[in-house]
Amino acid sequence: MTKSEYDKVYYRQHKQKRAEQSKIQYENNKELRAAQAKAARQVKKAFCQRFKLAAACFDCGYNSQVEALEFDHINGAKHKGIGSMHGQGWPQFLKEVGKCVVRCANCHAIKTHKEHYNENTHPKLQHIRRPDRQAYRLREQARLLREHEASGTSDSRSKSA
Repeated sequence: MTKSEYDKVYYRQHKQKRAEQSKIQYENNKELRAAQAKAARQVKKAFCQRFKLAAACFDCGYNSQVEALEFDHINGAKHKGIGSMHGQGWPQFLKEVGKCVVRCANCHAIKTHKEHYNENTHPKLQHIRRPDRQAYRLREQARLLREHEASGTSDSRSKSA
């Protein structure tokens, strides 16, 4: 019998004993494990800060303040936000960072707005044929203006006219 086969058999036969030993070891080393986890999170946070400054904004090149730089997921499905992955292992963490580019807050907001409110993908506009979209927008603006005037909260410019 090989060592690995023996270990499998031993762990199966002594499952309860191993669980008790694990629990005791965990209780005895709680503070040490918490300190190690905190140190690991700090290392990942420092890595993110250095990475952001080195990469700079993908669109405009800004890299003065790390606080203004953000990770933007562009490749693949987003598993988690990078900030919430500081407690994960390095392989998962680096895999998620690999799906991102760095953008400054302004460029990220502009890009996200364009993605979410593109006239070709906006849910309110998808069912309308392209030539009718301008008419739809004008009708919506007129409706909002009528609602605003009906509520009696028109501004001073409309009262003086």
